[in-house]
Amino acid sequence: MTLKLFAKDATIYAVGNIGLRAAALLLTPVYTYCLTVSEYGLWATLQTTIQIMLILFTMGMRETLLRFTKEYEEDNRLGHLIGTTTLVIVCGALGVSAVTLLLLLPVLQHVLHTDNIRNLILLTCAAALVQSLSIHLMSYYRAGRQAIKFMITGLGAAVLLFTATFVAVYILKLGVQGVLWAYIASYATVFVLVAADVFSRTGFGVSPSIVPRLLQFGAPLIVSAAGQFTMGGASVYLLSYFAGLEVVAIYSLSYKFASILPIVVALPFQLAFQPLVFSNLNNPDIRQKTGRLLTYLVLASTFMSFFLVVGTHFLLPLIAPPAYAAAFLVALFLVPAQAFSGIHGFGETLLGAVKKTHIAAFFNAGGAIVCVLLNLVLVPLLGWYGAAIATGVSLIAVDTTEAGIGIKEFKIGGEIEWRRLIIMGTGFVAFLVLSSVLYTMPAIVFYCGETAFCLASLAVLCVIPFFYENEKAVFRQMTQNLVARVRAQRTPSC
Repeated sequence: MTLKLFAKDATIYAVGNIGLRAAALLLTPVYTYCLTVSEYGLWATLQTTIQIMLILFTMGMRETLLRFTKEYEEDNRLGHLIGTTTLVIVCGALGVSAVTLLLLLPVLQHVLHTDNIRNLILLTCAAALVQSLSIHLMSYYRAGRQAIKFMITGLGAAVLLFTATFVAVYILKLGVQGVLWAYIASYATVFVLVAADVFSRTGFGVSPSIVPRLLQFGAPLIVSAAGQFTMGGASVYLLSYFAGLEVVAIYSLSYKFASILPIVVALPFQLAFQPLVFSNLNNPDIRQKTGRLLTYLVLASTFMSFFLVVGTHFLLPLIAPPAYAAAFLVALFLVPAQAFSGIHGFGETLLGAVKKTHIAAFFNAGGAIVCVLLNLVLVPLLGWYGAAIATGVSLIAVDTTEAGIGIKEFKIGGEIEWRRLIIMGTGFVAFLVLSSVLYTMPAIVFYCGETAFCLASLAVLCVIPFFYENEKAVFRQMTQNLVARVRAQRTPSC
């Protein structure tokens, strides 16, 4: 796969992924205006619980499917791989749900501050199960480089989720339980449709003998993913415990804005990057391409941070009442951690390529412990700012270490463009400092200052020089094509 094809696939994945995540953002006004602040905090905490269950339910099978698809396809056993990994997820879901319902209800009741705990957790488990199965089977499209199907499925899921939630919350006034029922109905529909398509192509088989091999690869990824999520999501539980659901609501809204960055950049990159690396391990050019793609990942994250910060400043007053005004500054604190999520995906993919996922598990587990300890100290003192600091410090430290070890193990240290990475890192820090200063000024000053900084940064990169000649040629060609299309649309037809 050439870099051009990689960019094409990543763009298509971005459209599907953004569509799926956009439903959650578009529903924010529905949540903030139709639910009380406390109810929105409850839903945010349940949503965090769903994400934890997704990690435990899937047991690393999504990445395992991607890693071994080519091998099992060559042996005409792809149906057994997909069927077995799907069954592993179902078994994992049943086990985790049983433990949760039998042992953890008293703890969750204290965190969620509600008496109707059993029904809520039962619905949460069901929602996590149908979502995990849907996402797992959608990975088949990634493994087979069927990016268009992935995009269509993602957009369809977004429409279903938005429609069902709008009806349940805005029209039927079903509250948080209505949100969960809409979640279940949407993802169950997606699962049925995707399963019918995938299994009609691959068949369905179960091979118990390959389970140990699959778990050997996938089990460490549970620890890695759980560590990553703990560093990003543990703050919700601790904020709820120390400060209440209202504070959770504001922090969760901030996190939702900040998470747009990985949704637009990091996740589409990883969706295309994993199949690229795993299917080209014997290609002599893969290491050079990998080094160049890291540069493009950091460049995209840096400039997308500009649009995220400016967009958050503009949209927040439109989609949420004044009670959520503090969410902008909290989101600004969370941006660095979210920017590094792509670095995590980069490093974990390289470790997966050399079958050393246990390294990622070790560092992410350690980072999770450090994050929880920092939260325990900082949240009682600083509230949501302490939560954001604890999250940022932990994620940046772990993701940088993980990527560094992945680069070493995959032997691409000489292919990494260190000079360009340092330049972008310096610009990113300067941008965050400027944003924190402009935040207190009038809106016109904020927008003009941010725009001037972005344009000046582009000018500096062109003068240094930062871009290679072939990259400049691509930019010029894209600009010419865009201008030509605009002119063609303005030219009246005869």
